[in-house]
Amino acid sequence: MLPFIRGGDTVELSKIAPQGPQIGRIYLARMDCGRYAIHRLVCIKQDGMAVLQGDNNPAPDPPVPISNVVAELTYVIRNGRKINPYRGMYWLLTRAWLTTKPLSLRFIGIRKKTLRLVRHILQCIGAFSGVHKS
Repeated sequence: MLPFIRGGDTVELSKIAPQGPQIGRIYLARMDCGRYAIHRLVCIKQDGMAVLQGDNNPAPDPPVPISNVVAELTYVIRNGRKINPYRGMYWLLTRAWLTTKPLSLRFIGIRKKTLRLVRHILQCIGAFSGVHKS
């Protein structure tokens, strides 16, 4: 759930509200492979399958039964301070990140490709330089 839940953070979980999981909120879910993930609920399909996705993941996780969504994240605890992910600055930053995420991921992809190209060019220059040294 980077960039909002970081290494070293702890989370506080609670029971899911009686009305059930809500799109846009963050949940602990048991994935089909048996591991647990804390991801945002992006869709509930008509067949009762829940689609979750980490905020920094380019694609959603494979759907899981809604019964696999077992708890809701209520707080992120960072440096002893409780942060409510659904209020204040945290919520605004989350909305901004999710809104610009396609652009951010595209920028990251372009950056990676550019770095690979620069490395390749430098390797070619180094190889070319090495050929002409006497």
